[in-house]
Amino acid sequence: MEWKDWCRLCANTDDNSSPVFQNEDQLLPEKIFKYLSITIRNQDELPQTVCDACTRRVTAFDRYAHQCLRVQTMFKALLQEKDDDSYNKAVLLREEYLGPVIQKRDDQVHYFVFFCYTGRCYLFQHHTLC
Repeated sequence: MEWKDWCRLCANTDDNSSPVFQNEDQLLPEKIFKYLSITIRNQDELPQTVCDACTRRVTAFDRYAHQCLRVQTMFKALLQEKDDDSYNKAVLLREEYLGPVIQKRDDQVHYFVFFCYTGRCYLFQHHTLC
């Protein structure tokens, strides 16, 4: 295998790589630039493929970054609340921004998080350690 066929991000030689510009996620090059400051262009003489593991990592981090932004927006909204029932309003705002708590154990809180980004909608389960 030639080095130009290696993963552009981790240099993995795995056969489970796909061309970055023919990937299912059409925004993958933009996400790579946004989070890693790596510019990938069609005319590059550098590798043009990204392995499945790196694609999943970049996509997962993009979802995480969007969730963090929603949380910051939620906290700013909570800061605006000035009444005596602020805890209950906080719970309602958390559900509005992050989805309802569907199950609580001693060690984890489970959320279903639903969001839409560039015309695609995602629903995934999020686990948070208490």
